[in-house]
Amino acid sequence: MLSIKSHSGPIDLCGSCGQPCYVIDDPDSEYNGWWSHFIEQWDGVGCQWFPFAGEPLGAKLDSFSIDSIRVWYPDTH
Repeated sequence: MLSIKSHSGPIDLCGSCGQPCYVIDDPDSEYNGWWSHFIEQWDGVGCQWFPFAGEPLGAKLDSFSIDSIRVWYPDTH
């Protein structure tokens, strides 16, 4: 799991719970290509797929929205 504060790749919204998620981009991981929640969400997201994420919603978040999420998302970990 990555931190939402330091993740530099795309962010989408989980189709199961609506919270931010990212795609795992690690060729050495057996979970490469899977969608996952961020470490800050560890104790605060009630998602049926957690720590992974459901099929993303395909939200078209602009860079301002993504920057705001990174800065203001609470750490429930």
